[in-house]
Amino acid sequence: MARNQGLSEIAQFLKGPVIQQLRSSRQTISTTDGGELSDSAAGVLQQQSEYVASGQDIRQLRFETSQPRLMGSETCITVTLVPEPPPTGGGAGSEGESGSVTVVVSGRGEATPEQSARARAELDAQRRAISQVVGVWLTEQSAQSSTMSMDINNESERTEMSDLMTHQLTARSDGYISSWSTLEVTDVGDGIVEVEIEAKVEQNQIVEQSESLLADLGSPRVAIEAPDAVAPYLRDWLNDNGISVDNRSALRLIADADLRESGTSGNNRRLHLEVRVTDSFGNVYGRWGNDPTLIALPNDERILSDLVRVHLATDSQMADFSESLQSAFLDIFRRGGMIRVLRIPTSSVSSSADVRRVLSMTAGISDVGVRQQGEDLVVEMRYPGPTEDLAGALTQQLVHIAQGGAGDVAILDDTNLTFR
Repeated sequence: MARNQGLSEIAQFLKGPVIQQLRSSRQTISTTDGGELSDSAAGVLQQQSEYVASGQDIRQLRFETSQPRLMGSETCITVTLVPEPPPTGGGAGSEGESGSVTVVVSGRGEATPEQSARARAELDAQRRAISQVVGVWLTEQSAQSSTMSMDINNESERTEMSDLMTHQLTARSDGYISSWSTLEVTDVGDGIVEVEIEAKVEQNQIVEQSESLLADLGSPRVAIEAPDAVAPYLRDWLNDNGISVDNRSALRLIADADLRESGTSGNNRRLHLEVRVTDSFGNVYGRWGNDPTLIALPNDERILSDLVRVHLATDSQMADFSESLQSAFLDIFRRGGMIRVLRIPTSSVSSSADVRRVLSMTAGISDVGVRQQGEDLVVEMRYPGPTEDLAGALTQQLVHIAQGGAGDVAILDDTNLTFR
């Protein structure tokens, strides 16, 4: 929180009047030793100011933090912006002027009734080319900032995230590889073919879409169901991680707090706290429980608030809490996004089989289930992005099988949609 506050104050300074005057040469800025800012340093400062003023995330600029120090009950740090130009992107392999990168990758494939082994191997290699560029971008992101909405702490987590994002990217579009050529084809036996290709990957498109996917992943809307003593801590954690609190959301952060007797006197109490991320359909994406043995306090009217404050101010407890919740939100992404329900009058479409077929082929949509309920077809599906984006995609697809070739999807709430 201290780091975020420091970055926020730096961002306000960069967007403030001093920098505006510096741009017009009506102002100079003194350095800590009393001298004036050099022309080159002033130029970098202006670049950083323009970067932030354009709406870019200040966390993408290079910054350093001091060792934390305690001042009363608060933890304080010094945040220092490093005098370097804003990031311009990186890449895997060699980078061209158009923002593309060239990578050499291998893929394997086995023949199916629809495709040859070589064709499937080439598709696998193309997917791996995209995954490699996504992986490099994720590495750069975690290196530049430790305040990402989803922390990536080690190689296995980075690989998992890269695979998940690659799956979503390739489901949404096939335009990330502008050109490729086959370098080598090898028959490895048992009907399996391995190919090596050189692919030109459109890095700018991947970075743009990857940022959008991370935003979808890290910024869902969440309802809080918790005792008054616990709810503010949950709300603060969600806000610090860029997650909106909306009590109408189907995604819920639920906390149960239980005070239990401790010791032989019967007067002391320990806190048993469980927090879980779930949805209105009963799916549990993750849960966290505190360590009740940490502390026991004498029973009084403030004991719940006191015990919660102690537990959620303990570094080890808070680290475990954060890791559990971040893993839960990652699990939502891993499963394909939040569940949405679409109602379609049976008279509006040709058949339920066509609905299942068309929606199963729609980019980003997964786990499609269709059932009859009265005069409606009820379609359940998962989608990783905003409901607004899903409504647009559904409208485009359903018109192909709609009676009369017309209709649109209306949003009832974050979870429910209807075709009319």
